[in-house]
Amino acid sequence: MRLRVIVPGLATTVQDRGRLGYEHLGVMINGALDTRAAAWANRQAGNPDGAAVLEMTLLGAALEVLGDGAHDVPRAAALAGADLSCTLNGRPWLPGEARLLRPGDRIGGGSARRGVRAYLAVGGGIDVPVVLGSRATDTLATMGGFEGRALRAGDTLPLGELPPEPAGAEYARFEIPPTLLEREIVRALPGHRAAGPASSGLRRLADTWYRVDPRSDRVGLRLRGPRVPADVRGDEISEGMAIGAVEITSSGEPLLLLRSRGSIGGYPTLAVVISADLPVLAQRKPGDRLRLRLVEEREALEAWRAQRSVTLRSPRWAVWNGTLAPGARVERGDAIAELEVMGERRALRTPIAGRFMRALVENGAGVRETAPVCEILADE
Repeated sequence: MRLRVIVPGLATTVQDRGRLGYEHLGVMINGALDTRAAAWANRQAGNPDGAAVLEMTLLGAALEVLGDGAHDVPRAAALAGADLSCTLNGRPWLPGEARLLRPGDRIGGGSARRGVRAYLAVGGGIDVPVVLGSRATDTLATMGGFEGRALRAGDTLPLGELPPEPAGAEYARFEIPPTLLEREIVRALPGHRAAGPASSGLRRLADTWYRVDPRSDRVGLRLRGPRVPADVRGDEISEGMAIGAVEITSSGEPLLLLRSRGSIGGYPTLAVVISADLPVLAQRKPGDRLRLRLVEEREALEAWRAQRSVTLRSPRWAVWNGTLAPGARVERGDAIAELEVMGERRALRTPIAGRFMRALVENGAGVRETAPVCEILADE
């Protein structure tokens, strides 16, 4: 099965988790800017969190589903992130909803109602070539994705093979968490350049409402507002730059670095947005308000853990018999317990890879359908 691009939308690209491990060579990570939304779209489509998806920005793409032969089977697909007025065969398709795609189906896209970036995941993932361990598009280096560029009308995207499923496989259920589309305040840790003369700049940065500048892109979010004093001399030694770093330019403008940023930079970093709030930056559009709130490391770690913690639920009434110890590594499809119904036991499998944290019921206890049974610390 394949997807043919009818209307490409605005800056629609193929993305995954990103190209990790090559920044020391000047190769940028890229990947989905809203990693949280991309992961949840993949989970609903039955994919691993890091499968390649389509990232659509502000304007949704129009696509046609093409078949490859008589043996095509329907494929699960899901949307997550921004609401780009998408449809399937003319009927509304909202973020957080899964559908089945068949040859001949048409996916429509429109303008953004809420948020900026939406993610379309299809069972099997988008099967473009792997470059340096990733299918992510790097448009600046013309690498990865579909020919290293944004999609154009007439492009055809192959889908990967569906992974084999064990006979009678039964997966735990999960609930889709609330979106981060409306959040205007992001949490940040003080940067290592925030001490001494720059401390006044940090206070200004944390006490001020800013608006997103139209010059923002996948490299970084530029903010408009009061200038931030940061003692930028122009002769600073370049250093490594984290995703989420808040640089202060020579003009006093804050620049929040995103996943297409350079691996090094010379402007002083007064703060770093915590990883749990990076998806918020991906969903802010020009003109939106934004403010930073300084937090301590403990709150940043707690937020990271809370965002990645997923409660799995029983798909049926049964007796729970757990099989894993806390901390055990699990991949999608691994058995995490046995559910017993009328003396018959069947493996319960996890739809999400990560660490098994704890069971929420005791072995031998009865559980009802949709009851919470365990927690997974997801990879994302």
